[in-house]
Amino acid sequence: NDLDARSPEILQDALLGAVRQLKAGNTAHVADISSRNPVLVVAELEQAKIGYTLFSEVFGYSFPQGREGLGEAFAFLPEAILKRVSASGHALYSTHPRRLQTAKTWTRDLGKPFALHLAEHEGEVEMLTSGTGEFLELLKARVVPGDYSSPGLTPVRFADRLGLLDERTLAVHGVHVDEEEMELLVRHKVTVCLCPRSNEWIGVGHAPVEDYRRKGVRLCLGTDGLSSNHDLDVWNEALHLVVEHELGLLELLRWLTLNPARVLGISNHLGSLTPGKLCRFS
Repeated sequence: NDLDARSPEILQDALLGAVRQLKAGNTAHVADISSRNPVLVVAELEQAKIGYTLFSEVFGYSFPQGREGLGEAFAFLPEAILKRVSASGHALYSTHPRRLQTAKTWTRDLGKPFALHLAEHEGEVEMLTSGTGEFLELLKARVVPGDYSSPGLTPVRFADRLGLLDERTLAVHGVHVDEEEMELLVRHKVTVCLCPRSNEWIGVGHAPVEDYRRKGVRLCLGTDGLSSNHDLDVWNEALHLVVEHELGLLELLRWLTLNPARVLGISNHLGSLTPGKLCRFS
């Protein structure tokens, strides 16, 4: 996440390594938090012929101004690239609720996807429900204001109250979710992005995969990036889940292809082996 603080040579080397991993996994399209160095990211992805959705991430409790709700890093991108740019919220615990609502409204008005880290770990749940805990105290040092007041709601219920949940919402992680919250996710047609290896790396627990399947929650797979994972290969996420769950090949393929294509709004040209659509496989 702090690659832009390093020299351009180190940044480019790291980016090239990441793109090589994506190509090795036959990735056809990547959803990337590109608030930093989007021009360089776009150049390498286009060179590799990998499609992309760029998310400008909203973070913090201040209200900086930017072009149409986007960060300054995107202000000078050409229109052809801006069409592939959307907004995401970092998380309910790290971003002011009004900023999240503004970002979601912007994406909804333009028919764009909206991503959000949601219900990732127990500290988030404790902070939002009771306004207590070590996690909150840690955030008060740099992110959350000292007079923070909790909403008294679990993450999914708070996201619902804020109007952040609909069929274009990509809820990342979804580890600490109860059955009533799963029903909310189903009702709003939210897609949950499972990141099992990242969750294990950070030590936040395991998403309730079987309960999600039973309830009919829309699922897809992601890596959450190299800051919390071994590589960028979503096939390895699938393999990780297969070891613990009895998953059919068609179900896994849907999580890797059609479901993410739908929530990202690119299912007209990706996501299924259909005449006229793009694909990448070997």
